[in-house]
Amino acid sequence: MIPVDFDGAAPALVAEAQIEENMAAAGYKPPASYATFARENGGKRYSGPNRFVRNLDSGEPIGLSTVYHYDPRVPLYSVQDIREQVAGLLPEGLFPIISTEFGGEVCLDYRGGDDQPSVVLYDYEAQEGREIGRLAPNFPAFLEAIGPRPAD
Repeated sequence: MIPVDFDGAAPALVAEAQIEENMAAAGYKPPASYATFARENGGKRYSGPNRFVRNLDSGEPIGLSTVYHYDPRVPLYSVQDIREQVAGLLPEGLFPIISTEFGGEVCLDYRGGDDQPSVVLYDYEAQEGREIGRLAPNFPAFLEAIGPRPAD
């Protein structure tokens, strides 16, 4: 992955404990390996034509864009900023973690009250009733689906 171009300071690496605290403050428990992924990749953009995951419902490839970060000094692409922007747009229980190439949200899906949420796509432009598509049954399966891939 490559860093996102930021005006001013780029997001700093944030301790995994801080990511866990941030999610707990929002009422969520991070799934296995999410805090490590967010720490290492927050503020980075997927590059190249092979940065996609398939929608399990439609088979459509979903291009990934930017991994949201947890550095409170840099609002651009921060989880806090994105959650404020999408408040009232995303269904309750969806926690955005990555943007897609076309402005959708890859989210952890806590609607089932699970400690191991599935990973879904929320597509703002989809037909009513089809806004949410399954990407992986859990976060480790999502990581397996997206990588590892060589750097571009």
